[in-house]
Amino acid sequence: MKALLENIIKAKERELGRRVRVGLIGLGSTNRALLGLLTEIGGIEITVRDIRGRMDGIPDTVAVKPSLEPLDEDILFPSPSVRRENLHLPAGATFLTDYDLLFANMPRHLFTVSGSDGKSTTVDMASRLLAPRFPDLFTGGNLGTPLWRASLGSRAFLLELSSFTLRYSTPRAGRALLTNVTPNHLDWHASLEEYNETKLS
Repeated sequence: MKALLENIIKAKERELGRRVRVGLIGLGSTNRALLGLLTEIGGIEITVRDIRGRMDGIPDTVAVKPSLEPLDEDILFPSPSVRRENLHLPAGATFLTDYDLLFANMPRHLFTVSGSDGKSTTVDMASRLLAPRFPDLFTGGNLGTPLWRASLGSRAFLLELSSFTLRYSTPRAGRALLTNVTPNHLDWHASLEEYNETKLS
């Protein structure tokens, strides 16, 4: 993932003719893993935005803003729980996530699990069944290892997908399992209909 991310940033630099400004919206486990990769790559102007104030452990070279507006970065990496409809994307800027990169560079074998309940247990059981066939199986996603830590050299991926992720990404999985759909996360989704459509898409 690191090499792919580096290539995207370099392409954006060539397009703009200057140093790229990168914004991380939210600082949960996903964007903390991403921040580590960006710091390793270097030469990038990084801003972390988190209205909850979770700013511990951020390098001194990274700018910190407690507000989500106005956005002025070239590439924005929203945490899975950020609703993008509520943000004003600057002209020419793009939203990008770890799932976007993975799904654009499809692994040979992609297995996904979603649902309202039982996702983590199902992923745990599925990983035990798949591991003998795929010794390099990457297991993660919504819970567990952030996808940014994955190697795209892995032949197989088993991902737990939340409705937050599915709202903006549509995986082309070889095998997908939906445990169940019951009312959930209605403080985030606009309606029960939106939640159901997201899970069933």
